Amino acid sequence: MKKRSGVHSAIGHPDTDALIVGAGPAGASVAIRLAALGWHVTLVEQASFPRQKVCGECLGPASLELLADLGLGAKVCSVAGPPIRKIAWMVRKRTTVARMPPCAHSQYAYGCAIGRDTLDTLLINTARSHGVNVIQPAKVRRVAG
Repeated sequence: MKKRSGVHSAIGHPDTDALIVGAGPAGASVAIRLAALGWHVTLVEQASFPRQKVCGECLGPASLELLADLGLGAKVCSVAGPPIRKIAWMVRKRTTVARMPPCAHSQYAYGCAIGRDTLDTLLINTARSHGVNVIQPAKVRRVAG
């Protein structure tokens, strides 16, 4: 990737190389990676963190690998729930339970559950520690430059 210089954002930071809108797991992860490469990153999120959110609370082994690449593997595992070794389907009064197969190609055999409020906070704090300019709550209405 070639570093771009001099991108002017609508939020008035002329030294921003990348403006990322949305500080969820994808946006924060990209911000961390770009900052680690030396980019000046501004991350804008419309919500105030921490926030409660139902989606995204179960992480599979591949997601845990990606978080480990960002330097968050041990921290996530220390605050997440136990490994998910079984799943259940419930329909009316019937419940079927099945074992989760372990992932053979990962340092994490099983996934785990972690609250989105906790995951989002870990990611955004890591982004800040890498020098990412985090602006929240805010909305990007226009980008020019």
